[in-house]
Amino acid sequence: DVRGFISPPGAKVVLAGAAFLQRQFGRVPFYELGVMLGPEAKPRHLTGAYGVRGLARGRLRDRDSLLLRGELRLRPPGFALGKLLRLRLEPIFFVDATRVGTLGVASPGPALHPSLGGGLRFIVEEQTLFRLDVGVAPEFQIDDSGLHSRWNFGLYGTLYQSF
Repeated sequence: DVRGFISPPGAKVVLAGAAFLQRQFGRVPFYELGVMLGPEAKPRHLTGAYGVRGLARGRLRDRDSLLLRGELRLRPPGFALGKLLRLRLEPIFFVDATRVGTLGVASPGPALHPSLGGGLRFIVEEQTLFRLDVGVAPEFQIDDSGLHSRWNFGLYGTLYQSF
């Protein structure tokens, strides 16, 4: 679990990123496959609000998993609501990707399951109060008639969570 951001002092743009790598051993119940275990109170799934936005939560499952997330956050000036409260709306653009199954370079299946999208952070007194994200992700299927793709769409809202 590695997370970080780059924001020079006074900058109006922030680059944020996160990477999660996990390998599960032993007899893992199906419902725990694709769940990133960690210090958070709620489990982090590879897909959904805290994973690849645009794919349904639990859509991808396996013992080995890699999750990559990147965001470009724009920091416009905020505005005061009275004398005590300072608000700001922060637009973001993101790219997420995950890999499940064998994480080797020559393993079968797609190299990464990507998604992209954007959203808004509602910030009060420089603390993220609410986030709203919209993500789209392609999903590829192979059958007897060839390769097919479809686009999945996800709308996510969370409280007190920036990344």
